[in-house]
Amino acid sequence: MGFHGHLLAFRTDETGSTDRPALPELPHPDEALALPDGWWLLTTRIAALPEELAARLAERTGAPALVVQVHHDDRSVVRGCVPGGGAWSFEHNVRLVVEHEVRERFGCERDDEGLSDAEWQECVDEVTAAWTADRAEARHHALAWATATGRPFAPDHLELALESDELSAEQAARTLLHALGVPTADGMEG
Repeated sequence: MGFHGHLLAFRTDETGSTDRPALPELPHPDEALALPDGWWLLTTRIAALPEELAARLAERTGAPALVVQVHHDDRSVVRGCVPGGGAWSFEHNVRLVVEHEVRERFGCERDDEGLSDAEWQECVDEVTAAWTADRAEARHHALAWATATGRPFAPDHLELALESDELSAEQAARTLLHALGVPTADGMEG
């Protein structure tokens, strides 16, 4: 079993400060990494944080914020917000998201006895259509989020990061952060 927890990325006004900002929702992160230009990347193995945390951070800091919940390192839920904007979210790792949603919505597994390939595919097609629409909306929000950071980013890299089939959800989340323009620890873009 891999990483299970959260990654939080946000910016503060204290550019160059190494004093971690106080977060009542996360008083003791497992790791707090000060990044260039006032950005922070916090990691915690706490399984549950408030779903609206990205919106709270964006309002509190006056800058874009992102919270990624990683589930056993095989899929993740990404939640982002810009100050004054609506929160957005999407699930990463399409294959696992579709399989999970089919189980949730239809109560069946691919290898269930009595379920034909055509019946399985019908379930998958319905879930995939909804997921594709959600992904298009997430793409729009992610581009707006990256633009709001004021940092350089490449829309084509962002597109690839959103569609990632990376096996490690934590690594996919870190790749997405870099594609969104969040600086890396060494100041180089990811």
